[in-house]
Amino acid sequence: MAALVQKQIESLWAQLEQLLRQQAEKKNEDATVQPDKKEEKKDDTNTAGTIDIYV
Repeated sequence: MAALVQKQIESLWAQLEQLLRQQAEKKNEDATVQPDKKEEKKDDTNTAGTIDIYV
């Protein structure tokens, strides 16, 4: 029973490592396709230019 569990753990580790490699490769591909892409933060609160007044 313990040997079966050990084999399952090893199999899951191998799958995890493979998925992590694939994820890293995908991130590298995304980075090389558009290296100058910058994310702009938008102010969706519509409070630009307002002043908070506390009384």
